[in-house]
Amino acid sequence: MGEMLSIAAIAEAGGAAAGLAMAGDRRVEELAGGKPLKHLGSRGSMREERTQTGVSRLSAGSGDDPLLLLNAEKVVPFLIALGEGYINSNPYHNRTHAADVMYTTHCLLQEPALVGILSQVRRVALLVGAALHDFKHPGYTNKLEISLMSDLAITYNDKSVYESMHLAESFRLMRENDRALDPFDTLEPVEYAEVRSHLVTSVLATDMTEHFTTVSKFEGKVLSILREQDRRGRSSSVTAMSIKAPGTSARLQLGNNESSSAAAPNLSPIPEGTTTARSRVSDASGLEDSRLQAGGQLPPATVERLVEHADLIMQVVLHASDISNPMKPLPVYQ
Repeated sequence: MGEMLSIAAIAEAGGAAAGLAMAGDRRVEELAGGKPLKHLGSRGSMREERTQTGVSRLSAGSGDDPLLLLNAEKVVPFLIALGEGYINSNPYHNRTHAADVMYTTHCLLQEPALVGILSQVRRVALLVGAALHDFKHPGYTNKLEISLMSDLAITYNDKSVYESMHLAESFRLMRENDRALDPFDTLEPVEYAEVRSHLVTSVLATDMTEHFTTVSKFEGKVLSILREQDRRGRSSSVTAMSIKAPGTSARLQLGNNESSSAAAPNLSPIPEGTTTARSRVSDASGLEDSRLQAGGQLPPATVERLVEHADLIMQVVLHASDISNPMKPLPVYQ
């Protein structure tokens, strides 16, 4: 097979667009030796930095928040076992899809607009949530399970049946054999409960029946804050983010683009000399100069208001990553 390449290495060689394309391409399964989640976890979006205490620091994007400490001996074994739990004969909800969603989530987390809004703990929860969000998916639908009154539907009371199952089975995997594969076992109980809460909140929001509710909340609670800030003229640059909602023409918009929806904020470029990371998602869309202003550069009061909706922002990030397949290059989409 030759040298096995991580998706991160592919991305570094060919840019973010190549990484996004390859993450969703079934050839990644061969390149990663059947373990794409392992390669993402060990060399990609979650980078292990060994410490003197024998644990690793899990890096999940930019920001000054302390890195979440994980058990270095369990991160990769957990991701391997997680990948093996995906039914790879499933034409869509397989481990390649999990890798695709995990890598796309990683790309979205590079947006400097999220710095100061999503803590490092939330970022790590999003990446792990992306990896496990379809764990053991049988390839059918919640609607079918509910109509058949299956054991799963009865167990989860017809509410987000598969999403609840993915979470439950993932935590069972972590807890079995005296937590042999639990990458969070170095956390204090309060910290563990926080991570678990973030995982549950985000993964349950991938239920498509919650799509319009989530989008409507995001429009009313998050985008309204950004638009208000823009009207006040306090921000020198905030990228317009509009997600299509029922009865509106708003759409996702990254960067300075004259075709922006009228409902989106009117934005100006970031002042010269401002330190900010290149938007990898924008690069993948062909917007070479697209940039986002770091959340920390917004007025503190605005950042505080956005932090109040951090759970909702997490839900949108993971949900958007989960349904991003149609935005990928046509060969990957097909």
